[in-house]
Amino acid sequence: YEMVMGKINNDSVADGYGIALRNGKTLWVQDDRMFEPIISYNLKEALEYGGWTNEPTNPVQSPTGWEGTTIAEQSDFNVNGTYRRWYRGDYPDCKIGYATSTDGITWTPDAGNPISFAPTIADGSTQFPYVVQYGDNFYMFVLNTANMKYYLFNVTTPTNPIVMNDGNPVLEVSQGWEANNLYNVGVCIDGDGVWHMLYEAGAGNQDFNLGYTHSTLAAMNW
Repeated sequence: YEMVMGKINNDSVADGYGIALRNGKTLWVQDDRMFEPIISYNLKEALEYGGWTNEPTNPVQSPTGWEGTTIAEQSDFNVNGTYRRWYRGDYPDCKIGYATSTDGITWTPDAGNPISFAPTIADGSTQFPYVVQYGDNFYMFVLNTANMKYYLFNVTTPTNPIVMNDGNPVLEVSQGWEANNLYNVGVCIDGDGVWHMLYEAGAGNQDFNLGYTHSTLAAMNW
């Protein structure tokens, strides 16, 4: 996979920040302000670098049922030819779902959706999920909007998340510039098993900053 996160300016996407993810032929784009899939796009900058081809069946996943009007903040993986997706649905009553695909275009939501993270996080209070693969396991960072703290779950069994760190948060507001608000995180793991995190914090309403922190899975001290 190649993931591009940056400012997008074109005729179809608002002048905001978008996310593009491709695996050779499939591309998902999301406008951070709209919190919903983009049906058509030009991606002038991306075309210059990647030769993107617009999928004629877009959108590849649209919200229904419990998802309300929103599908956002997805994490996608190709595991032995099966695409696995965790994503956030609905707003402001935020919930998280799981879906699979054989081609990255046609998606089947899991019958167990939405996933419950109770009692650690009350249903409807889960936002900004971010999933990483470490070995054979998958781990999700997810924000509890009730207390603005991030928790870590083992989601290897997608609809039966197991809370890590004895149920304690792994990231919470600790510095003045964060303005009591945490938002999106991004995590990568290096060859020594160190988890590197960039996270978004600030007062909101376009007042955002990026912070960096790191830990290991064993220490869970972000």
